[in-house]
Amino acid sequence: MEPVIPVSLVDNDLYKYTMAQAVYHQYPGVNVRYKFKCRNNDETLGRDPVKLDRLCQSVNHSIDLLCKLQHTDAELSYLYNIRYIKPDFVDFLSLLKLNRDHINCWVHHGELNVVIVGPWIFTIWFEVLVLSIISETYTQIYRAGTPIYQTIKLNATNKFNYLRSHLAENDLDFKFTDFSTRRRSSYDTQDYMIGRALTEVPQWFVGTSNVHFAMKHDIPVFGTMAHEWICAHQQLGVKVVDSQKAAFSAWLKEYKGDLGIALTDTVGFAAFLKDFDLLFAKVFDGGRHDSGNPFYHAMSLVKHYRDLGIDPRTKSIIFSDGLDFKRALDIYFYFKTVIKTGFGIGTYFGNDTGLIPPQIVIKMVECNGKPVAKVSNDPGKAMCEDKQHENWVKHVFNINN
Repeated sequence: MEPVIPVSLVDNDLYKYTMAQAVYHQYPGVNVRYKFKCRNNDETLGRDPVKLDRLCQSVNHSIDLLCKLQHTDAELSYLYNIRYIKPDFVDFLSLLKLNRDHINCWVHHGELNVVIVGPWIFTIWFEVLVLSIISETYTQIYRAGTPIYQTIKLNATNKFNYLRSHLAENDLDFKFTDFSTRRRSSYDTQDYMIGRALTEVPQWFVGTSNVHFAMKHDIPVFGTMAHEWICAHQQLGVKVVDSQKAAFSAWLKEYKGDLGIALTDTVGFAAFLKDFDLLFAKVFDGGRHDSGNPFYHAMSLVKHYRDLGIDPRTKSIIFSDGLDFKRALDIYFYFKTVIKTGFGIGTYFGNDTGLIPPQIVIKMVECNGKPVAKVSNDPGKAMCEDKQHENWVKHVFNINN
């Protein structure tokens, strides 16, 4: 089996670039550690030890190839022309090359292990790139010899027919974005699905989180911050109770109103609402929902805006938690007159092959040698290696799960 061959460093989500620029300017000396987790290991990666060993070997080979890549002149020019990407950061990117010594991948007790350690500015790039390699390699090995592209094409037809049958031509406020890079069944699948969406439902498909495909298809690229941005601030010189506010303040310092979608669930939604005061609520354009009940979340955020004297119809919620088109449309129709909505569609868009997709993540677990915690609204999405720190985060943010 040939390894998955990485095509480009920009075959990556935009938020790795936006976060990296803020790291470059504000935290250039910070060191971090990331760790891989497969949330459904027993029914996916870990169910066949022989195949898992093959997967690990192939992934390691692909990472070797990944660490030989650099940004091309065309990619640098594209990034340079994005308004909020600064010239000095593009100059840094022109020199960037990933260091193979920063990442290790091995199998232990039926689980794939990936650990990334080093300076934040040099390790931040691995997450999405490596997850997409793992996901595609898994598809190659566990669906070997089966006609998956027939399934993908048939499912795509059914998906887009569903949208056309449930949306009127004037329902142009419904917008969805490709968020599938990290969970795609393959590069070719993501490319194919973007092409089909642009051809068949261009009135509702607004772009992608993937920089490479935004360039290739000449479509908008979207992204702001991920959990690691907020988690890291737990160990960046402020009290844990102030860490989320510090992360939002540092984001505003970097982007001054651009990229204004705040992530809402890193330390629980209730804590987000408490920290999301009048200043943040006015300056940020809205929030991204990534765990917990989306209807409760949206209704609570709408109430929060109203309590602050802000018309929620001027704000947005981006939903990105395990969506399919039916779920997205249910949310859209419920809230269409109340608040602006957008939908990031991931696994359902780029990995619908009939094979159970691995629920894989790579999360920051240490910053400057000290633990950080993601304490989600969904306990299954929480991640922290240090129980004492996790309990402290729950205590200071009054989280009971």
